[in-house]
Amino acid sequence: MKKTPKTTYFTILNQYKGIALITFATIITAASITAYCLAPPPGYTAEGALITNTPPVKFSTIGGAILKQGEKLTADDLLADNVVKAVADAAKIEPQQVRQNASVKVSEPEKPLEITVEYRAEDRQQTLTTADVLMKAIVEKSRLINLDKWQLINQSINQRLEEVTKELKQAEQNLDQFYQGDERERSRLEEQVKLQQGIYDKTQSALADAKAAEKEISSSLAVSQAPQIIAYPGSNPIVPITLGTGLIIGLAVSGGLIPLFAAWKQKGIQKKQERHRLQEILYRLIQEGSGEITLVRFAMETQLSAEEAQEYLNQQAEAFNATCEVKKEGSISYHFKY
Repeated sequence: MKKTPKTTYFTILNQYKGIALITFATIITAASITAYCLAPPPGYTAEGALITNTPPVKFSTIGGAILKQGEKLTADDLLADNVVKAVADAAKIEPQQVRQNASVKVSEPEKPLEITVEYRAEDRQQTLTTADVLMKAIVEKSRLINLDKWQLINQSINQRLEEVTKELKQAEQNLDQFYQGDERERSRLEEQVKLQQGIYDKTQSALADAKAAEKEISSSLAVSQAPQIIAYPGSNPIVPITLGTGLIIGLAVSGGLIPLFAAWKQKGIQKKQERHRLQEILYRLIQEGSGEITLVRFAMETQLSAEEAQEYLNQQAEAFNATCEVKKEGSISYHFKY
């Protein structure tokens, strides 16, 4: 086929440099905005850890059960308003500042309990101090929650003891007042007194257990790792990584994909133009030869090689139901119905 001027990479890049520059600038801008959004706030971040408290052996059943239940805490429980206020008062800052800069993460239920406490501030010492106060406040919050549970249990047992005592006295009175003649009824009342006495004894035992638990109530949490600085200005690589990624993508798209797409598109246009050129020459020669066109004439007009010209004419002859004739002198001609 006729040779078209060679289009180089730099020629295409220069032709589409405006689009490439706009695309590159857009990608870099998007990467910068993303980096800004992902970047940690300025200042320091301190992190500490809390785990399950394992105090000495508990002699009361209620005390051990309360401590076990106290492990089921959520982040909202640990950052309740009273905790935030206590930390703010101790650190001499606003409660809103504590709530904005503090975070608490509780491990999954199926894993051993571990609570990660983080606090951010611009000053290094303030960060460590506030994080330490926050962890101590959370430990105290757990103790108060356990104490509230004990008080509810103790109050419930005392109320139940009053009811059981009345029921036992009533059963005893019924037995004392009963006529001595009916042995079966007397036997039933004795069994009732015995049953009420058993309930009374169990309630008394539960009350004694609750009294013993009062001295054993403590926090369900203990500090396993004191607060330490884990992040400081410049320690987080998210910004340079994001910007670097954006730069690579920008160069790849604007310097590679756009010229590649442009070259593919331009090649398609050139093929379409070449098909149009060949068709115009074919139709003109058919008209001039009254339907007959020779291979040599078509190759000369189109500047195609003999093989390329014959391949094209064969395709057109099949499309238009034309005939091909090889003459004695060796020339080849095509006859189109005109």
